[in-house]
Amino acid sequence: MEDSKVQHIASRDLIHHKDFWYEDGNVIVAAGNVAFRLHVSVLSRESPVFRNIFLAEDSVHEIMENYRLVRVSDTAQDMEYLVSAIYHARRFREPNLRLPTDLFASLIRMGHKYEILDLRALGLQHLKALYPMNFAEWQRITDHLGVSGIVMMFVNLALLTGTSSILPPLLYECCQLSDDILLTGYTRPDGIVEQLPQHVLQRCLAGRGNLASANNNARLWVFETNGCSPLCERKNVCSAGIQGLPQFAMKGGWFTTDMAFAPMMEDPSVNDDMVCKKCRSMLARREVDSMQTMWRRLPDILGVSVADWQP
Repeated sequence: MEDSKVQHIASRDLIHHKDFWYEDGNVIVAAGNVAFRLHVSVLSRESPVFRNIFLAEDSVHEIMENYRLVRVSDTAQDMEYLVSAIYHARRFREPNLRLPTDLFASLIRMGHKYEILDLRALGLQHLKALYPMNFAEWQRITDHLGVSGIVMMFVNLALLTGTSSILPPLLYECCQLSDDILLTGYTRPDGIVEQLPQHVLQRCLAGRGNLASANNNARLWVFETNGCSPLCERKNVCSAGIQGLPQFAMKGGWFTTDMAFAPMMEDPSVNDDMVCKKCRSMLARREVDSMQTMWRRLPDILGVSVADWQP
């Protein structure tokens, strides 16, 4: 009896993946123009989504080199990362392993899409490590990271997975991006452009003003001190210097910036000619206290709801 299914021979424009083309594979997955010859049993074991695809009785399907072909909408790079994580799982479980950014971001996307929860959790673990809720930890890390358009991809991953705990620091960094980057988006290594959803973009634009206002109040509080440090040895000089700091801050734009967590007391211009080291240390502690207060309020300042925000 002839098979009633209509089979279409796959086009010849697909190329074999250089590593993931197993001679004993019994299904071919195509992402873009790259074909992966894999095993139904392996993919079905790891992913309920793939399991359902293979169980579905399609009335029409393609074959390639006598094997069923499944086309997916993912990029070849994302599929390569996913297959690598499935077939070489042990490599991804090594203690203290640090994954490249594009790799752990892909694991979040693909683990979420194909319901491979341990891969999604592994990727999120790396992302959360870059954006901790603790202010001191975040400040230590962000000093080395800098801010770039890649933060928009991170925002989209947080939204995709419902990981709200990292949204406040992510949106804060988005507020530091130029209008051009915010509107143009971030181009991933695989060529896909990541753009913020419209409601998030509007929140960032409004957040700049809210941050500037909160920053203004916080810096004013830093200078509202009763005097010099108890350890100060030149109180006359430092008292005058502290009284002049608000004017210095105003000229330097410290009151109006939306970079609310930039430490002014680390500015090289605030030196011994202005206030002594002991008084600078006192003011630096007040500055950190004011920043920590803002950090606790960050979800409200940026208009996001975070039930588990515990800075």
